[in-house]
Amino acid sequence: MHWRLLLVIIIIIALSIAIFIFVSNRIDYSEGEPDWGITYSVKYAEELGLDPKVTYLSILDDLNVSHIRMPSYWDRIEKTPGNFYFRELDWLIEEASRRDVKIVLVLGQRQPRWPECHIPDWAQKLPTPLRNERVLKFNDAVVQRYQGNNNIVVWQVENEPFLDVFGECEPTTLEFVESEITRVKSLDDRPVMVAESGELSTWVRGAQIADILGVSLYRITWNKYLGYFYYPIAPDHYHSKIELIKPLVNEIICTELQVEPWAPEGITNMSHEEMIKALPLKKAQDNIDFARRVGFPEIYLWGAEWWYYMKKDFNDDSYWNEMKKLWE
Repeated sequence: MHWRLLLVIIIIIALSIAIFIFVSNRIDYSEGEPDWGITYSVKYAEELGLDPKVTYLSILDDLNVSHIRMPSYWDRIEKTPGNFYFRELDWLIEEASRRDVKIVLVLGQRQPRWPECHIPDWAQKLPTPLRNERVLKFNDAVVQRYQGNNNIVVWQVENEPFLDVFGECEPTTLEFVESEITRVKSLDDRPVMVAESGELSTWVRGAQIADILGVSLYRITWNKYLGYFYYPIAPDHYHSKIELIKPLVNEIICTELQVEPWAPEGITNMSHEEMIKALPLKKAQDNIDFARRVGFPEIYLWGAEWWYYMKKDFNDDSYWNEMKKLWE
């Protein structure tokens, strides 16, 4: 084949791919505005040097959020076997309920924020079968504590439990997560959700055992081989997966939409300029628009603590004010 003809073919293929990506990125599957929420972690607020109560009340009263996904950290609640300290979580749930905020309460050993698995020191020393039994008992205690609260609308069992490549966790099994769900359902009839990675999973395992499937959506990640990596995925990719998976599950929502920088060494080790460079405000806005166009009915933003951190420690309220518009 003559080299000029080969060059023309290559250019045509490249242009076709570019046009396909351009068109796919502009397809809008949304059916009205989704319900917007946030995930709130007292651990992460403390890691950022923030007062977790002040931060939380600002999120409730200034952002005026309507939906919160809330961890129930095992290592903060059951620091010694059989002794449960609920005062911190009681306060968080009571303050949200006073404002009629809808709550997704996360159960289990794997919950939002690094190191992903939040296991008490005493339980880490147990053989896996015994530790799993203690997880079930912990879940029982949390559900029984809060099953009278009508603002809790969903129980989430574990957080991305099948994502073995991320977090300081032992691999778990489909059978164990299913046993957790069965146990929760024996105590309460509210829907149960399982979360999966939006990019690194087929979503099938979570969908086949849960009432609701939650998926994450990260567009900018980092690894030691490539550095920062931008996923070349259009909204159509996620929407197509939703269409394939939805016969298995009642509902599919977005549980983590990236609206804070990916920090390889931790946010507190980045300067203000580095954080802005890692996730410019325009890119954060693009992520929100991207998730909206996928067609998720409910979307939980990831990074509310960081928006407050930027506002308080760097006098930069641009992210905070931009997100605030979602609940106005």
